[in-house]
Formats: sequence, structure tokens, C-alpha cells
Amino acid sequence: MGFSTNEKKSGPTISGARALVDGLLREGIDHVFGIPGTQNLAILDELRVTPQIRFILTRHEQGAAFMAYGFARAANKPSVVTVTEGPGITNIVTATAAAFKGNVPVISITGVQESGMRERDATQDMDQIPFMKPITKWAYSIPYPEKIQEAVRKAFRVALTEPQGPTHIEAASEVLLQQVSAETTAPAAYRNTVPAVCDPAQMDAAWALISNCAATGAPVAAKACAARADKRRSNCASGTSMATACSNTASRAAACTAWSQLRRDGGA
Repeated sequence: MGFSTNEKKSGPTISGARALVDGLLREGIDHVFGIPGTQNLAILDELRVTPQIRFILTRHEQGAAFMAYGFARAANKPSVVTVTEGPGITNIVTATAAAFKGNVPVISITGVQESGMRERDATQDMDQIPFMKPITKWAYSIPYPEKIQEAVRKAFRVALTEPQGPTHIEAASEVLLQQVSAETTAPAAYRNTVPAVCDPAQMDAAWALISNCAATGAPVAAKACAARADKRRSNCASGTSMATACSNTASRAAACTAWSQLRRDGGA
């Protein structure tokens, strides 16, 4: 999975935001829900010139996240929500938590305060990744432009890996506006694109084996347990073990014998 060093360096130079939107296109995203903000405006600007993706503007970030949640469930595909930093993040957590508990692949792509304003008591500055980690499968803050496309790929790979669930990536406008080399890695190169399917006949065969073990496996397990108990008793007799160990061994041997008898009675 992934890409070669040559692939990363080849191709035209584009903005980080354009690279992110191109990654969404390769994943088949045709709707993005959200609200513009200072740190995700670069993404919105690229969506405006991308007719393949329809941006759904909502009145509240929570509504955007729940729309993405419902869209993912109805369409049986991943969905994307984008909001700005700080209160934009805090407003999507209820829907994100619902997606986490419901195994719904919702990818939140948000802004984060620019590096020059962090740790200066800025109004919308908060530590967002620890905030999102408990309710997502993976949360990551993109530190520089060269990591944008890799982060998008991983966000979709983790979200769509069973059990499915939400993921979160974030980047500041200073990262999204810088130039990067385009990477055209197809989804099939970094994640499974065909859901795993279990043949009903295989499930029936597995159940038959389990049922057979319930009838024949108990005596075998009891013999193995008794053999281990005999070995431990001999160690106790040789004086190499403590009295407590001898007592524990006797207790385990008695438990094994009782379990074996119980299984025989049940089988009868």
C-alpha cells in the first residue's frame, strides 16, 4: 500500500487544498456537508470549482455532521463533513460519536488554528486531536503540505476497514495553501475496494465443526488438562515447588475432573 518516492515527486504542482479535493474525487465523494470558516476556506474554494462534488451548506455544524451520517447510511458509502476550528469541531461531536457507535464511515475534514496563533489564547484555539480521538477510529492533525494526500488516503482506509467508523483529519490554512506535488494513487492501491463476503456454505460448515466439538472435544480437553495436572503434581512431589503451587495444582486438577464429568453428563 502507498506510493513510491518517485511518485511523490512526479506530477504537477498544486495547492494542498486542491490535492485534498482530488483525493475526495478518487474516493468517489460527490457530496460534502458543512459550514465555511477561516481555516477551511481553502477547501471550500476548491469545491466551488469542482462540479463533481456538491457542497451542502447547513445552518449549524451539528446538522452538517448528522446529514453526513445519514447520507453515509443511506448511500452505503463514506461521506465527508467540513467545518472550521474550535467551536466548529465541538459542534460535530454528537454526530461523530453516533457514527462511532453505529460503525458509519464519516470523515470529518476541519481547520485548525494557524501555528502563529497557537498557545496565545486565541478565541478558537483548542487541542482538537485529544478531543476527537475517543469518538473516532483515527484522528490526525496534518503538520505540513506533503502529508495532506497521505492523510486523506489513511482517513478513508481506516474509516472503511471493518468495523467501519468515523475518522478525522485537520489542517490549517497555511498548510492547505502551500504547493505540493500531485499524487494520483488509486484507492485500490492502499485499501480494500471490494467488501469481504462470507459464503453461506462456509458458515454452515463452520457451525457443523463447532457443534461436533461440543460433543467430542470435552474428553480430549479433559485428558490434556489432567496430564498437565499430573506433571505439576510430580513437580510438587520432587520438592521443587512451593506448597501453595501444590494446592493450586490440586484445585485445577479437581476443576478439570468436575468439568469433564459435567460434559459427560450433559452429553448423555
